Amino acid sequence: MEQLKQQLIKLEQALLQPQVRGSATKLTELIAKDFIEVAASGARFGFSDVVTRLPQESPPQFSNSNFELRMLSDSIAQLCYQATITDVNGEVKHSRRTSIWRNESENCWKMIYHQGTPTT
Repeated sequence: MEQLKQQLIKLEQALLQPQVRGSATKLTELIAKDFIEVAASGARFGFSDVVTRLPQESPPQFSNSNFELRMLSDSIAQLCYQATITDVNGEVKHSRRTSIWRNESENCWKMIYHQGTPTT
């Protein structure tokens, strides 16, 4: 299970990198077509929203820690962690985040759900 945890952390962190966030093609490789995100604001986004919006945004700086992996089934995993986000204006925000990943095929994991909840 530790190997899968490290793999999903790597995938999660890839989604935070400017070169991945800026590429609809790379995002499509990591996010499932039935993806749903619930943002810290409470807004809900789907696959097409994210793949269209992220490449146009100025990416913030991310730092994350305290990862926990929980298996929900043989092919569904939940990754929980704490994040610190510094936006382009220098404002720092903290949140707890959770992502749900599905094994689409032979060791090909894609994110199907993501949510961030602000913390102090």
